[in-house]
Amino acid sequence: MPKTNAQYQYEHRQRRARRLAGLQAENTTLHTELASVRTELDAALAECERLAAIQCKHPAGAVDGSHCRACGTDLW
Repeated sequence: MPKTNAQYQYEHRQRRARRLAGLQAENTTLHTELASVRTELDAALAECERLAAIQCKHPAGAVDGSHCRACGTDLW
């Protein structure tokens, strides 16, 4: 016996509900991952700013290897 239009509509709604549930689960996973990456990015930016702040501002001629003769700062 062939399917009725109501049966096709029901199956379509079921497929759409399963797809929506999968997309919502993926969305939740991506939001969690995004929050984690933003936290890591904030930490990396803070570290970059910290390292930039301790760099010696003297000209390269005052630097001997990894040590500034003008201010005594060890450079990396």
